[in-house]
Amino acid sequence: MISKKITLGTAQFDNNYAKIFRANENKAQNYQNLKKLFNYAYKKKIVYIDTALSYTNSSSYLSNFISNKKYRIITKIPKIPRKTRNYQDWLEKKILQSLKTIGIKKFWAILFHSSDFLKLNKKNDIINALQRLKRKKYCNKISISVYKKKEIESHLKNWKPDIIEFPYNILDRRLSDKYLTKLKKKKVLLFARSIFLKGLLLSKNQPNYFKKWRRKLVTWLQYCDKNNLSVLEGSIIYVLQKPFIDKIILGLENKKQLDQILNINFKRSNIKFPNFNIKDQKILNPTFWRI
Repeated sequence: MISKKITLGTAQFDNNYAKIFRANENKAQNYQNLKKLFNYAYKKKIVYIDTALSYTNSSSYLSNFISNKKYRIITKIPKIPRKTRNYQDWLEKKILQSLKTIGIKKFWAILFHSSDFLKLNKKNDIINALQRLKRKKYCNKISISVYKKKEIESHLKNWKPDIIEFPYNILDRRLSDKYLTKLKKKKVLLFARSIFLKGLLLSKNQPNYFKKWRRKLVTWLQYCDKNNLSVLEGSIIYVLQKPFIDKIILGLENKKQLDQILNINFKRSNIKFPNFNIKDQKILNPTFWRI
């Protein structure tokens, strides 16, 4: 069942997130849509939620959405200030505050939101601090969120994360299937994010910023149309046909979007997609977008 593969993302709780491709900008309506979405998802046995301490509105929204429900919540730690002297105290304070706001006793997993902390990680102090949080039962798993193979390799020199979150979609093959299969053999859980590339892969009308890659984007749209696939179906099937993917993180806005995904015909999951790979960071990493 596809529902077992889905993790609900919460970056969209921030009203500035994906505003280029967002259909509804009404904050009150967005809140109600998200509440209905989470209630519906739980009924469909979707219990994984991905959030972060840096996501605007996330903790307060979740505290209203998840009461009396058994979710597995993943959170991400923001950039650690350079002047921090006691990493254990800093991390514990941040995590306890988030647990209290959301109204839960424990996270399922705690991740580093980026690999920037490696510059500060002398003698593995920060890794050790995170591992102590796990031993103190603040979470079940400790993990990382990355963009590149280079980041993963830097981590694996010092420790083995329980989970790796990474961007993966029809355009983004920075982490090859061969490499991800190798990680899977190390018993690392692999969570794919950005499978719609912040909505870009679902959009037929892209801003001028994407003019440089428009031919590739149009070819993607035409391929889906020719094969009787919606771009949503194509994006999802492409990722979930990969046996090494444990979960996909979806930033959905309403119940209708989830229904569309749950109704995808996965009997067509043996489709052989052509190579749409792009290597340019300026499209693959939304932090570079200038729109």
